[in-house]
Order: sequence, then C-alpha cells, then structure tokens
Amino acid sequence: MECSIKGILTRDKAIGMSQISYDINVHPQHDPGCRTSGTALLRNFSNQYEQCFLVFDYKGSGENSLSAEALEKQLEEQLVTFGWNTGTAHSLVINPELENWVWAQSQHLAELLGLSNMDSVTEWLEHENFTITDNQKPERPKEAFELRLEQIREPRSSALYKELASKVSFKNCTDRSFQKLIKILQNTFPAT
Repeated sequence: MECSIKGILTRDKAIGMSQISYDINVHPQHDPGCRTSGTALLRNFSNQYEQCFLVFDYKGSGENSLSAEALEKQLEEQLVTFGWNTGTAHSLVINPELENWVWAQSQHLAELLGLSNMDSVTEWLEHENFTITDNQKPERPKEAFELRLEQIREPRSSALYKELASKVSFKNCTDRSFQKLIKILQNTFPAT
C-alpha cells in the first residue's frame, strides 16, 4: 500500500493537484492495527501536518459489523476527537482490499499480467472462475492478482504496485475509496 500511495502521489499533474511533501507511516499491526489504533497513532501528528489519511484494507481488518463507508465515517469522527480538524482527517477503507485498485481497465495492467489487452484479462478471469463484479473487477482481487503473477512467474513485490500506480490512468479506476482519495487530493491541494 505504501508503494501504491507513493506511485499515486508522483502523478500530481494527472490528478490535477499541486506537488506536496508527505510522510507515510506504516502501522506495525497493518490493517487490524489501523482499524483499532490508527486514529490514536495519528493523534500524535495533528500539530505537525495539514492533512492525514488513514488507509487500509477492509478485508483483513477484523471489521464485520460496519460497512467500509460507515467505518470510514466512524474513524474520521475519532480523528476529530483526537485533535484533527474536520475536513483535515480522512479515512480510506479499501473494500475488499488494495488489489481492487489494481484492476482498472488499462493496457498497462494487461501487459503487466502478460496478456495482450483487457479483453484477454477478462477471458483469463472467466477461465479461472473469478466472478467479475459490475465494475469489471474480480470479486476476489488479491487472489486473482496473485494467481496471475504466479502463473507468469512474476514475484509479487511492492515495485509492481508502485509501477501500476505510476502508469495506469486514474480515469479508469472506479473504486469508491480510490475516487475519494483523488477528489480529496484535488480539492485540498489544487493545481496552481
């Protein structure tokens, strides 16, 4: 996730935002830690930064009673109680997981997966019995991505995520949390 965010933030012109300086802190307990103590951890930074983003996967976070959207709202309210101003503290709960951002309709994705085009990607998903959602993404995005990497003998690495984030058109990603991120970046750090 760290490399994906870094890749996205290198594309300020494509996003329509100004360049920013930032730090990324990885929670030692990953997704479950972000859900249970991420807001408390970010409390320590409310006087140092203008904005904060708490980003993690819904799947694997241990949450099963709230929707991703409701969890985001709850966490943003907690961040405000911990000293962040309303509108400066953001939570992005990726449902089901980061790999959902990977499955944008893109020639770059097809090439990375060793396939000729997005039609080939869809055919491969169907051949491997992955259910395709209404927004043309596999229902189990991480499993699909890892299976294809295994088949083409490409090791899964952070560099792959950064590469995709730095190349794939943002217009083609329909994921709700991704669109939320882009909108916040555009509105908060408008291009000058």
